Amino acid sequence: MRTGLVPIAMAFAVMIGSHAASAEDAPQVDLVKGNTEFAIALHQRLAEDGGNLVASPFSISSALAMTYAGAGGQTAAQMEDVLRFAGEDVHEAFAAVVGELREREADEDYELVIANALWGQEGYDYAPTFLEVLETQYKAPLREADFAGDPVAEADRINAWVEEQTQERIQDIIPPGALDALTRLVLVNAIYFKGAWGEPFEEEATSSEAFTRADGEEVEVDMMRQTEPFRYAEADGVQVLELPYEGRDVAMLVALPEAHDGLPALEAELTGDTVEQWVEALNREQVDVKLPKFEFTTEVRLDDVLQALGMRDAFSPEDSDFLGMAPDADDLHISAVLHKAFIDVHEEGTEAAAATAVVMQVTAIMPVDEPVAFHADRPFLFLLRDQHSGSILFMGRAADPSA
Repeated sequence: MRTGLVPIAMAFAVMIGSHAASAEDAPQVDLVKGNTEFAIALHQRLAEDGGNLVASPFSISSALAMTYAGAGGQTAAQMEDVLRFAGEDVHEAFAAVVGELREREADEDYELVIANALWGQEGYDYAPTFLEVLETQYKAPLREADFAGDPVAEADRINAWVEEQTQERIQDIIPPGALDALTRLVLVNAIYFKGAWGEPFEEEATSSEAFTRADGEEVEVDMMRQTEPFRYAEADGVQVLELPYEGRDVAMLVALPEAHDGLPALEAELTGDTVEQWVEALNREQVDVKLPKFEFTTEVRLDDVLQALGMRDAFSPEDSDFLGMAPDADDLHISAVLHKAFIDVHEEGTEAAAATAVVMQVTAIMPVDEPVAFHADRPFLFLLRDQHSGSILFMGRAADPSA
């Protein structure tokens, strides 16, 4: 692996791969398809506020999947609908997808960390089946905590674990006051990626250039540049470029609208099929690439977004059903879903990291004569994908790289 790379921390959902699936692979394919649909629905909601955005739907799906392992009745049904979970093999499918990602990372020139953890109030009566699913499928055995006695110390403990998993890129995922004496469980997913470009940008080629924001205002950004054979496609007023990382297992997919104010319309119409069609249409061409350097962090509380998408009962002390977690706690409910993600894109490569915490509480090559111009001097969408499974590890939008 190259040294001196700046990592990004975040996570994203899984999308359908192009390979033919066997019956044995069917649960993974269903999970990938559902995670992609959830990822896009989530991105569309978060993008409504405008501005730069980076998130890890994969991290969010993973943390909520662990929570779903203890859900029942209408609570489980709403989670299935919002998260697009299908079939009875969701947890086994997550374990298989993550296992394959980890196996490929071990042999390649990039770093990918995916980690889960469960903290639970000591002395609380948890369902053995729930604990078994989390330990077996998510590698998240129960870590006893004293939320009732010292919630501040337990928040510090969880934050320290997340920092360790994400190379300190994600700090304070649990903000002050998020935990209290009524907290019973905290379920956490952390993801970290660091990779060098397969074709690095030369620092000498980077220069200050204008970037036109959606409102028409121009700002100066550090624009990287290179001309190389890349996989490229054009469709419906959108240019799509694939920039692979070393090892070619992971790549950044950049979708650039023709108009400087075209990103909101692109996002509004985006579907899982759209992304799949982009990938299938890619062909190797000589491309003159301009891509701004950018680095930003997104921190968001997802309670309102998830409820707006239809996951309502899980947040209600009266209506929630998490008896699969703790048979005697009929008021156990989600009190917060916290997400934080970071990305840094520069000449050598990309670093990304993200973490999601669910807090549970009780009540009380083809060169051409002239290269194609792909000049990302206006707002664009980006996705980091695993090239084998099609899993989208990170997703976001660059509205103003100078911010």
